[in-house]
Amino acid sequence: MSKYPRYSDGVVMRKACANFETGGPQVDHCCEHSLSIGVKNCGNFYVYYLRATPSCPMAYCSGTRAPCPMGKWSPTSFPPCKATPSLPPTTSLSISRVILIGLPTTQSRGLRLFGHLMVRKTPNVMPQVLHDPQRTAKLDGRHIKGHLNTNVGCKVRSFYVQHGSQSPKSSFLKSNVYYAGIRVGPASLHVSEKDYSKNIGITSTIPIVCDHGTQCCLLFKLDVDDKTDMSIETSCDYYMCKEDWNPVTSSARIEVPVIANQDMIDDGDKQLLIAFEKLLPSGGNYTDVFTDEKPPKVQVDVTDEPTFDCKITGDPHIHGHNYETYHLYKVGDFTVYEVPSRDFQVQIRTWPCNGGKVTCICGVVIREKNDVIRVDQCDQAYNQPTTSPTVEIVNPLSEATIVQRSTDGRNIGVYLPSGSEIKMKSSPKHFDLYITTPGTDRAQARGICGTNDGVKANEFTHPDGTVDAVCAPGDKHCIPNSFIESWRSSTQNSMFETVPNKVAADQNITYCQCKDNRLGMPAINCTSRGHVANRNTACPNCKTITRSLVPNFLIGSGWTKKRSVIYEDVDTHTHPYVRKDIPEVTPNSATWPNSKGITESQARSKCEAAIHSSPLYSKCHAIGDMVSTTLTDCLNDVLVSPSLIQSHR
Repeated sequence: MSKYPRYSDGVVMRKACANFETGGPQVDHCCEHSLSIGVKNCGNFYVYYLRATPSCPMAYCSGTRAPCPMGKWSPTSFPPCKATPSLPPTTSLSISRVILIGLPTTQSRGLRLFGHLMVRKTPNVMPQVLHDPQRTAKLDGRHIKGHLNTNVGCKVRSFYVQHGSQSPKSSFLKSNVYYAGIRVGPASLHVSEKDYSKNIGITSTIPIVCDHGTQCCLLFKLDVDDKTDMSIETSCDYYMCKEDWNPVTSSARIEVPVIANQDMIDDGDKQLLIAFEKLLPSGGNYTDVFTDEKPPKVQVDVTDEPTFDCKITGDPHIHGHNYETYHLYKVGDFTVYEVPSRDFQVQIRTWPCNGGKVTCICGVVIREKNDVIRVDQCDQAYNQPTTSPTVEIVNPLSEATIVQRSTDGRNIGVYLPSGSEIKMKSSPKHFDLYITTPGTDRAQARGICGTNDGVKANEFTHPDGTVDAVCAPGDKHCIPNSFIESWRSSTQNSMFETVPNKVAADQNITYCQCKDNRLGMPAINCTSRGHVANRNTACPNCKTITRSLVPNFLIGSGWTKKRSVIYEDVDTHTHPYVRKDIPEVTPNSATWPNSKGITESQARSKCEAAIHSSPLYSKCHAIGDMVSTTLTDCLNDVLVSPSLIQSHR
């Protein structure tokens, strides 16, 4: 301010100067900005008429003492001065569990930390002031309501408090952000009929807290837009409760297993959606923050996979996975199909037939996990017409296993929890066996049916991994002896003689088609076979006999029905099963013309005529391999058993 007035001057106008000390170029370093004020000398003191300062922070001062410079502060604005508080550059802020943590420590007395907790810059979240040594600010969970699935952050600045006044505040320091909400992932899930179940994870970063002693949970209701190609394990309703909270990960997580249905048909790939209804919280007012929240949908891509088929028919002709046809002229017990990884196995027992020139199946044992089913007519008189086979089990069958039988007892169908289907057709002298397995078996199968990896060259793989060369092209009388012998079962591992040890097995899992799973809808039906098709193809229109089967097994003694005296007892369990009254069949080396004088050309004409007259020919003639292999089987039958020409007419 310019010169003070005298007593006699009365009220005079003077200029008050301000300098912002910005460091930039100034017109007047002493009076960068000025205001007109009134001053009156009252003798012993002065009276000032002051105008409001044009901006903040600005203040009037007078006298000859220099105020605190820029960046310094004191309660009187005069020395002694100290630095304006600031947060050290090494300070870090972090958000965890919707709690602000990690504010810096300080030795300065009276330090206050002025924190803002931000949820989408919601105005009703008021700033919190923390007094040294406080370092934690908390966000009331109620403020999350309406802002679920968003990022929560905070910012903080410091200032001194002395004699009730506040110093200038430091610059804000911002924290990381913390996702507060529910995540569902992956956003897109791929399942295949060759896979087992895969999980959808549901994670909440907000704890589920009860305000009283009751159970508090979130109910996730799943709604799938399909009921034929995909299932949900156990239930369509999944609960996330306070007990699911993990303090280490600061989250609660549940998993929903999803599985592609084994529909056993070629119906193409599908793109499906799993949707969620609005959340239903329970357990108090706090869980109300989740009310009406609807988790995002999950796209599920379902890949269709082919099934695998093997059939062993007649005397017997083997139609394996990757090779057209070959023949088994051996008497005994053989493993025709097994997948060790899922404890699945099918064994057959053969005996001579058609005058002892060839062999036929007289019994089948099927095993999946602890379900063991023996279908047997081998205990009847050899080389004589037989009655229908017996059906026996070791243990009570699992809920998902179905056994069907025709009225005459000759046709039997077995449907297993994996989706595998076994069809058996019994005639008075032999069995026809048809095995169909799901896509999960891809490249896993082995046995007399061969491999199912699409590679023809390794079809004749032994149990030890040795591979025999497949039959030469044009060999219509293929008998891969060493390969077949490698799969012959000893007494110890023949399921006709020795009951397999029990294995660890899942409890009966239920599978649910969660279509239209909404409030007010009827309860979803979850069953142990909900993930497999009920095709009724192994024994169409046959009666289900599953629950009428009674276990035929004594622990430590094998099957209850003992061997007849016609079976040869041996000291070693590794000796193959044999019957003393059954001669070994020597692979037939017959040549054309056969023993009845029929030439190959004549046999071919008769076989082709029989095939073309079949009711199925009009539907199946386009399947070249099927017609070709059927013709090969017919020619072989006529060659080694001339009387069989009648059966192909």
